[in-house]
Amino acid sequence: MDLRKSIRHAMASIDCSQGEFADRSKITRPYLSSIMNGHTKPGIIIVERMAEAAGMPVSRFIELGEG
Repeated sequence: MDLRKSIRHAMASIDCSQGEFADRSKITRPYLSSIMNGHTKPGIIIVERMAEAAGMPVSRFIELGEG
């Protein structure tokens, strides 16, 4: 699973910027940037927030990073 891919695909699917996605996910933009750059691995609560921000179940959000 590559969360960076999941995030990029999710952001593209809802047509939003990194800042907008961070806001929707209720996390800071620097924290999202750190995740996207591979410096930080988020916990399940953050993954759930990101999936919710993208309007999809966690399982689908994770699948986006597997392809």
